[in-house]
Amino acid sequence: MNIKTSDSRLLFLLSLSLVEVMVFLIFVLTANRTQDGTVRFSPTAILMVCLGVFLLLVFAIFCFQALKGNSSILTLRMNEALSNSSRFSFLQETLSLAVVFTITTWFFLLIAPADIGDYLGQRLIIRLAQYLPVAILFAVLSVQCLYLFRSSGLPSPRFLLSFESKWSVAILLFVFCFLLYFSTSRYLEQLYTPRIAFFPQLAQAFLDGKTYLVDPHSVKDLSLFNNKYYVSFPPLAAILMMPAVKIGGSDAAVNTALWNTVFASLGVAFIFLALGQLVVLGWSKLSRRDNLLLALFLGFGTVQYFMSIRGPVYYISQILTASLLSTVVWVGLLKYEHKKTGFHGLITGMIFGLALLARPNVVFASLALFAFQYQKYLDDKEVAPLQKSIRWAIWFSIPVLIAVTGLAWYNNIRFGSVMDFGYKYMDVVDPVLLKDLQEYEQFHPHFILRNIRDNFLRLPEWYQNCGRLAPNPRGMSIFLVSPLIVYLYNSFIKKPWIWGAWLSVVAILTTHLLYFNSGALQFGYRFSLDFMPLIILLLAVSLKERMNKTAFSLLCAGFGVNFVGALWIARAWCENW
Repeated sequence: MNIKTSDSRLLFLLSLSLVEVMVFLIFVLTANRTQDGTVRFSPTAILMVCLGVFLLLVFAIFCFQALKGNSSILTLRMNEALSNSSRFSFLQETLSLAVVFTITTWFFLLIAPADIGDYLGQRLIIRLAQYLPVAILFAVLSVQCLYLFRSSGLPSPRFLLSFESKWSVAILLFVFCFLLYFSTSRYLEQLYTPRIAFFPQLAQAFLDGKTYLVDPHSVKDLSLFNNKYYVSFPPLAAILMMPAVKIGGSDAAVNTALWNTVFASLGVAFIFLALGQLVVLGWSKLSRRDNLLLALFLGFGTVQYFMSIRGPVYYISQILTASLLSTVVWVGLLKYEHKKTGFHGLITGMIFGLALLARPNVVFASLALFAFQYQKYLDDKEVAPLQKSIRWAIWFSIPVLIAVTGLAWYNNIRFGSVMDFGYKYMDVVDPVLLKDLQEYEQFHPHFILRNIRDNFLRLPEWYQNCGRLAPNPRGMSIFLVSPLIVYLYNSFIKKPWIWGAWLSVVAILTTHLLYFNSGALQFGYRFSLDFMPLIILLLAVSLKERMNKTAFSLLCAGFGVNFVGALWIARAWCENW
């Protein structure tokens, strides 16, 4: 048989893969060898062996195909089986993601702090480090597999990492954001659980059958009622942390800064999916590249950046809420068969109910979700779109009412009132805020002018102690922190979903303006994260068919400003707070 040069390369790769699988097996046997010389296979080791054998089998099939030529029966059957190019592309994307995750794991272990037990749990890190050589070998085999796929003449994307699946892009976006958040937090020395995190302690209290903290690390921002210290903030974060606290054995098992990096990254990934769904519905004309840039705007062009790298109690709730809102917006935009109206309403309501258990003031985002359904019925030229939207809203309201009832019950067993979150008992350090809270309570028109000044009009100030411009800790104009939002003037289009989104934004903004606290220690308008996922949808409409050079420049300016904000919150820019 005459073997061509390309076939010789395939034979070389097959021989190389045989050597690699031998190394693979030797490593697994060595890693699972006990002191008495016997070998015990753990479930992880068995999985690794199966992966190696599977990849070797794939190599053998493709090399046999190449050597036998196009006339072999195996070739004909393979071409028939792989005639669906979308499935084949999915296989290539899966292997490519395996390579990306290996590189991510290696980079993560490289930058992880020396005292790893305080960050992710010592057992997890040790296992990652132990099997990293196996993961690297799997990545190498995956790369070789991709090369063979391309050499075999079967259908393939335009280039190796040309991901066609929106899920592949969303996963890569999550990985990228997590690494950048993690790196920023790590090198600015913010990757720890501060004394005022509270939610891990509250999770431990829930496990012990209590709703108050026993011996809290700090009493700042806690509510003292009947000689017990309560966390006034809604409890969702603590509920989600309960499994980790249970497994870890104490509240120290949760690193709240790391928690924020994960949920902030999820929010960016889901807002990207939501922007893609806008295109599917025909409500946006932006390309995938522009949607990717808008998703990154949420991650690094807004106040989310400085909050994602630290772990105090109030940042935890906001990051979690923004992530859930991004998710529920995407789910709300999905198209569904009309007979599945109830199921879609229930799922959307469940996610939205979770968001209310983190920050109840986002309840007004339900106006936008209702408008989404009404717009979809209009676009499909359905009969009686309003009645069908109301039917969807009834199903949607069931889990929402359950969440609201649960929150009311939680307030009642703590403070004896379903509407009392305990803010009036809070230990507020700032004397001005304390005086206002006692005099006007939590919401009052008295606070409107101050909140407008702090969040929309305040400019950077010159500080002699550090010799540079820096923000006031009470806030800074949102137009300076996220300048891309100036394009919102272009979003006022006569469509129900546009007006629903704007009504939601204005309603949530109104609660902020009436609130006794403009955001306390913050870079910019911290509470704007409560409606930022909706703002990004409106920006997708404002930018028309593409992000022009001016918009891109404003986007980059926002990235730079918020990077300075991350430095400032870590006292690496100017110590004026």
